[in-house]
Amino acid sequence: MPPTIATRPATLTREAWLQTAVTELRRHFSAQGHTVPPAQVSIGFTGSGMRSMSIGQCWPTLQATDQLNHIFIIPGLGDPVEILDTLVHELVHAVLDCHHGHGKVFKAVALSVGLEGPMRSAHAGKELRAKLTDWRRWHDGARPDMLEDQAE
Repeated sequence: MPPTIATRPATLTREAWLQTAVTELRRHFSAQGHTVPPAQVSIGFTGSGMRSMSIGQCWPTLQATDQLNHIFIIPGLGDPVEILDTLVHELVHAVLDCHHGHGKVFKAVALSVGLEGPMRSAHAGKELRAKLTDWRRWHDGARPDMLEDQAE
């Protein structure tokens, strides 16, 4: 069953689409016993810049003047489900405020929310991928690859 959202704008910025996704993903994490903290999500390059192999990165609250986790997803990802998959991985880091790298604690949270594979590149397993695909279909009118870059 698709998420119940009363209204949604016809056009969202990429960041607004991601923030909406975080709201929906909070429910998924909560159902597994995890609290996703407030986080700022942006499309942009990771701390290593364009040459990095990272497709997403989460910065700890200690590194931000606003005391929020800041998540960056590279602009080169075009598939909305892949973007959501990357967002889930980065939200696991946010749940832990980036304290555990990709170690045992990260792995426990990641597996519980449906990620699988080597933890440095953990990705959505079959069930989570189906949920992300359903969520993406529900929001098809506002996919990131169709969004306008709007200056605020």
